[in-house]
Amino acid sequence: MILDFEHPIEELFTAYPYVVTFATNSTDIWKLDETLQLKHHARLAQVLRYPGPITPILDDNVDTGLLAILNTEGNSPEICVFSIEYGTLLRTLWLYGDLAPTAPIYAAGRALIATSTPDKPELFLLDVAGEGWILGTGQLPSDLSHTAACLEAVHLHIEEDDEIGIVGAALAPPGQAEDITLLLWRGVPTETAQPAARLLLPLRMEDVDSVTITCSTSLSPSIFVFNVYESVSDAINTRFSRMSVVRAVKIVNNGLELKWESPADALYGHVSELIHVSAAHAVVAIGTQNAREDAGKDVLVSFIAVLDDETGELRRREDIRERILTCRVAHEKLVIVWRDGEVSAINMAEFVERGLPVRYGGGVETKIRRAGVLNNTVALLGDDGKVTLKTVVVDT
Repeated sequence: MILDFEHPIEELFTAYPYVVTFATNSTDIWKLDETLQLKHHARLAQVLRYPGPITPILDDNVDTGLLAILNTEGNSPEICVFSIEYGTLLRTLWLYGDLAPTAPIYAAGRALIATSTPDKPELFLLDVAGEGWILGTGQLPSDLSHTAACLEAVHLHIEEDDEIGIVGAALAPPGQAEDITLLLWRGVPTETAQPAARLLLPLRMEDVDSVTITCSTSLSPSIFVFNVYESVSDAINTRFSRMSVVRAVKIVNNGLELKWESPADALYGHVSELIHVSAAHAVVAIGTQNAREDAGKDVLVSFIAVLDDETGELRRREDIRERILTCRVAHEKLVIVWRDGEVSAINMAEFVERGLPVRYGGGVETKIRRAGVLNNTVALLGDDGKVTLKTVVVDT
């Protein structure tokens, strides 16, 4: 099914059952109905551009629902919060500094977002669903302020009694990395608040000079996993110079406890997303890698790895000799959108046992700008500004 919009769509964002489209003259919310048709739901009161890596926040569990989108068109960044139901602007959160180009971490109406301001990196705790603004800021402790170059957002923990836990990672400047320091703040942090706990994590690779936190997700109310990407920047990009390490950490009262780490040889390459599939007791890691072993021709692959959520053991890794547009898990199915616009789906248990089925698609790259998975439906945005819907069918 190809949808015909008033004007070409430049970008789209998906969060079941909604699709948010960004065009030159409007920003619109569409909703997938029971017949798997995409119906226009609301037009936002303000036209916004797609915010890039700082992706929108969509929460339909609050009154009228909310859609929060970063706007960087003005002198300082601001987050515009809209009603999903009506498209009206509910309020604006004015921020300051340079925001780190990573997705906000959202939980129970609050969001955690990092700044990349060199002289004063901070973590903003934002009140997205309420009437507040910047509720608190986490900052580097004084003993780390001269040795750490940045403070990255890792996890936002909100308990049933509304007790808040914020986890950030202090990272050294390029060329000086030896370890990572996880920091835990309890409650809403003030500028002078010291972390309640620290956890020092050594790096895996020798001669590593660049370290970033690429993604994280929750396993339970008190346990989260996150990925650390280590690289040797002046070395040839091979499996030996780029590595990801996934770790599970538990918040215990006012402390942090390391539960497990991914095996040393499991995740060569760059992990860009972690997805917890609780029914399968699995953490799915999705990433890319240059699989060459010397200075020869690039061998770019995508990979999907499955880790046991209790132990971190590698249960399956599948290297794919073509780039994929997106990969998601929906109803315990692994859904893959290929570069030629075709869609594959396989049950998680079968993937762990047998891997991906043989693909007979043409592999011809089409001009698809973005793909979003809406459970049993996939939305494809083409370079022509049109959106195509495809039904997900499990491969046999």
